[in-house]
Amino acid sequence: MLLLIFIIFNYGGFSIHYHHSKVNQWGCAMSAIQLFYQKNSVVLSKTATYYVMHISVAMGVAYAITGNWGTALALSLIEPSVQAVAFFTHEKAWQKFLRRRAA
Repeated sequence: MLLLIFIIFNYGGFSIHYHHSKVNQWGCAMSAIQLFYQKNSVVLSKTATYYVMHISVAMGVAYAITGNWGTALALSLIEPSVQAVAFFTHEKAWQKFLRRRAA
């Protein structure tokens, strides 16, 4: 699911481009997904592990405050999900900054 969010976030318009080719529409979309993953595999891996860690911490804090596991789970899934997208964007911005600085 996170990968899908990242693809939509970064390549939101890719499907419009591929609608012109009805014959190979899904093949082209899959190629875009594969290319996206190849270019971002390290950042996606870091984002996924950060996401799991963040949910764990958020759930522990929410449970300590509420004393209810259901509420703790709900609270722990909302904020870290938004934070994972923010982290990915932050990492990409730093990569771009470092590339420009090195050039």
